Amino acid sequence: MRLTRLRIRNYRSIVDTGDIFIEALQGFVGENNSGKSNILNAIQIFLTSGTGGINQEDFFDANNPITITATFGNLSQDERKRLRPYLIGDELSLEKTVYFDEDKKSGKVRPKAEYHGYRAIPKDWWLSVEKVIEHTDTSRPKWEEIAIEKGILEYVQDSSGKVDKSSYEAGLRKLIIEREDIEFDESEIGDTQALGFQSVLLDELPLFRILPAITDYSDEIDRRSSSTNFRLLMGDLAERILRYDDRFLQVEDHLNQLSCLLNPPKNDEKRKDGEERLKVLEDVEAKLSGLIARLMPSVQSVQVGVEVEQIRDVFSRGVSIKVNDGRLTEVLMKGHGLQRCVVFGLIQALILNQRGLLIDTLEEADGAEADNRTIILAIEEPELYIHPQMQRVIFSALRDFSTTDQVIYSTHSPYLLTLASTNQLP
Repeated sequence: MRLTRLRIRNYRSIVDTGDIFIEALQGFVGENNSGKSNILNAIQIFLTSGTGGINQEDFFDANNPITITATFGNLSQDERKRLRPYLIGDELSLEKTVYFDEDKKSGKVRPKAEYHGYRAIPKDWWLSVEKVIEHTDTSRPKWEEIAIEKGILEYVQDSSGKVDKSSYEAGLRKLIIEREDIEFDESEIGDTQALGFQSVLLDELPLFRILPAITDYSDEIDRRSSSTNFRLLMGDLAERILRYDDRFLQVEDHLNQLSCLLNPPKNDEKRKDGEERLKVLEDVEAKLSGLIARLMPSVQSVQVGVEVEQIRDVFSRGVSIKVNDGRLTEVLMKGHGLQRCVVFGLIQALILNQRGLLIDTLEEADGAEADNRTIILAIEEPELYIHPQMQRVIFSALRDFSTTDQVIYSTHSPYLLTLASTNQLP
């Protein structure tokens, strides 16, 4: 999946961009304060849950919402299958609006965000929660009886074997993905936000990683920081390669076991022998409950939870990078140019991984590309801190990255456009 078209309205200096067609390798060239960064930021806001950090100063006109419309094409077969009810042809078109809304209780004005998109509803009434309610003429249909009658009980039962509106809706999503014989009504623009399931929707869209034009690039490399886009790229690389090692499942099992030892069971969770929670933590909870209840009698119990990171997070947080350019030292001690080259080296590693050339993977790695979410790599001033001759190498890396993922860059230099039209790249 790739971003193919974009329209931004009422965001910062942008009144209305009109439709911008986005290529796999897309450059925006312009002088300072021409709105290049606003375009990249708008894409990040679109691909971020919630309001994306928007505040009142970000509205060109405070009386109107910020609207970002994005169209995604080049969908894989699996993506087309999963998103079939939301496609117009072979494209997914979505719109995100951000506006300020006053809380009736507190009177405070807070930003709110909504996604809207096209949605086609199955023609058979029992394959749509809305149509079931309409067909039965009641807000509380007998979901289980309908499921038994239509032979879909195994899809719509929850973990306890019961069927309610939520489990029925969740089961229909799985059913619609698996069956190819389902016919749909004509697609219409949805009135409800996020097509009814924002978190699921965002999990289908590309990942967004932005490398800003900051004056001190060590902020992106610093291993003490876990939230920089460099760290997120490290996590992306780990996620794409670690699963091909035979011992990866062992590491996952150890992390899950650690989580069991430190945390109480969830709902009706059943655990194996040896995975029971440490008794000392239960003793601590009991002691805390007693101490706090003496101060606040309404407190009945206290539960202590310990968050155990997944492998992807462990990899992105814990990597230490040292470079030997005559002296082996932390990359933080090197110049800005070398620091940025480390970032581009990581990008090239991702490229090699997509081609199966980074590591000696298992045979099934050849078919793994379809399982990877596209990364949209946004870069401000890729030529920053880089020697002019080295820009050709950097641009070549970006071009290669765009063959499997997507690159959108902003620059002051028309030289990069000249590189885009030449065949004399390394």
